[in-house]
Amino acid sequence: MDYYVQLLQMMPQKNYSGVITLYACIGAMNFYSAVKMSCYSLYYKRLVFGKMKDLQKFPGDDDRKIPERLTRFQAFKRFAAGFARAISARGEWFDVVLLMREVSEIASQTVQAHSSSFLISSVWMNQVFAGLIFLNTFANTLVHYNLEEKVGLRRLYSTAIDLALDFAWGFLIPCKIIFVYISLFMENDGSFPDDFNNSDTLMIMAILDWLDAVTTTLPYLNMLSGLRSIKFLVQHDMEVIRAVMSAKVCPTEAALNLAKLENENQVETKRSIWGRRVAAGIVAIMPICGFTRQCACSVMEINCFERGITGRESEMRDIFQSLDARVLNSLIISHCPELVVTEDIRRFGSLKALELYNSTIIEWPANASLSLPHLPYLVTLYIVRSRLSGLPDGLTSDFSSNIVDVEFVATDLGGPLPDDLDTKWPSVVMLYLEHCGRQEFPTALSNMVLIDLSLVDNNISVVPDSLSDSSMYVMLDRNPLDRIPDSFGSLEQLNYLTVQYTNISTLPPWLQAEDASINLRATGTPYCRDLPPDSPEAEFAWCATEDYSNGIFPLAKRAAL
Repeated sequence: MDYYVQLLQMMPQKNYSGVITLYACIGAMNFYSAVKMSCYSLYYKRLVFGKMKDLQKFPGDDDRKIPERLTRFQAFKRFAAGFARAISARGEWFDVVLLMREVSEIASQTVQAHSSSFLISSVWMNQVFAGLIFLNTFANTLVHYNLEEKVGLRRLYSTAIDLALDFAWGFLIPCKIIFVYISLFMENDGSFPDDFNNSDTLMIMAILDWLDAVTTTLPYLNMLSGLRSIKFLVQHDMEVIRAVMSAKVCPTEAALNLAKLENENQVETKRSIWGRRVAAGIVAIMPICGFTRQCACSVMEINCFERGITGRESEMRDIFQSLDARVLNSLIISHCPELVVTEDIRRFGSLKALELYNSTIIEWPANASLSLPHLPYLVTLYIVRSRLSGLPDGLTSDFSSNIVDVEFVATDLGGPLPDDLDTKWPSVVMLYLEHCGRQEFPTALSNMVLIDLSLVDNNISVVPDSLSDSSMYVMLDRNPLDRIPDSFGSLEQLNYLTVQYTNISTLPPWLQAEDASINLRATGTPYCRDLPPDSPEAEFAWCATEDYSNGIFPLAKRAAL
């Protein structure tokens, strides 16, 4: 968990106990309401929301005798009861409460949609979020306009629409994603495809800070409030009557008229204005650049082949300066045979991910380094199918301390790495050097505090005994390895070790112990070939199942794009 907290720059892990408690309380209230509704519906043999009361018998003023002297507690209790009736579904102030609830809900959903546009690359999902906000702003406005005189129907329809939109926001979209993942899990025999770890759709459930924690709970709280309102508005076989209001909190007739006018103006204008702004924002979410002097895209690919350029300094400078630095979230530079990375890359202060694909890096000077002051949100760097001729100065000078994920895949980075790489990249905890043709294990990695290390498909025959004590995931597949170092047994954090399609014929004693709790993958090795398929040893080494043996990065899928 600490790894993902650092990778996504989430709030400290200790705060998640409070978030879990908050969600548990809201879930318990929703569960209690659902059980209560089901039980009473079975009891009355009809759809009801709770215990049915005879609302035709309301106490009159003579029945509610006010004692001559009230204690402070009694006075507060009487005031609270009257205020609750005033803001209830049958109260005079219901429309004011509905407006305040809608404004807070639209604000929270706007925050969530903005966060989703940065974290999730799926266009349809961001468009659905924006569309729900648009409907939330206009639907109740239309209901209020068309049913102005029919107070009961207006309140019923407004509450029902609000409930439906909250349900779509809080349940339907996450459930659709979950069903897709369940089908993937079943289609792949109880596991996920190789490219699953690179999917960002699960970011929809990410809680990055307390603002996220609060705004994600509002739809569920609004559903509780809406169900309570529906319970009072829907009555079967009973006469619909006006709720009795407390005289102490009931506003005057003039104040009611003024509140009614203000209420209608606010509902019909403020929400509609916000809706028009959200509707315009739907276009901004789509990654299409046009109608502006600067290209405003959250995800941008600079394809040198399609543009008819080679990636020289003047060409890249012009392109970088033409992009809107305020919204660019992910940048891909591809198919550039003479790529020069200029200092203009530092303009993109909101950049979270940078990928160089199928390019030859001619120059990446120190003045264009990925430094923290200029790129404070950058966390991942991918260099795929590219030529570097060693690490350029731009990747070793003033490297941002927020970059935690660096992946070199199918590159020519097969030579020695700087011995002081641990000081140049102090924050990197996830390092992939896959399909790079390395002949030796990089000694510089022994000093780095790596959690996730992948050296899949190289030509490494010996792994040194010294490896970071923080290592949790080590992938060494498709290397000519003959043995697993005994020192790996002392790595307390090591949880996942893969040596698939290597020359491993025996396991060290610490892996053969009965209490070995490590997740080992050794399919395609001489060790697995010599074992009976149904033996406990073969099951422990997952000899019958191939698991990410071609690397964690989905190279084949990336090439097909």
